Amino acid sequence: MVRKERFGRYVGKMKEEDIPLFLGDVGKVVSAAGTDYRPWFDSYRDAFLEIVGK
Repeated sequence: MVRKERFGRYVGKMKEEDIPLFLGDVGKVVSAAGTDYRPWFDSYRDAFLEIVGK
């Protein structure tokens, strides 16, 4: 089974080599909030977009 993941609306391009850093940044912020990704994302979309914009 092949699944396609999607974050949602287009917010920009990301170089392949930047993906691990991006995921690490998101993981640190979500972990510091003491929650899982989905509830964090639902409450902090602006923070997510800020990380994407780095």
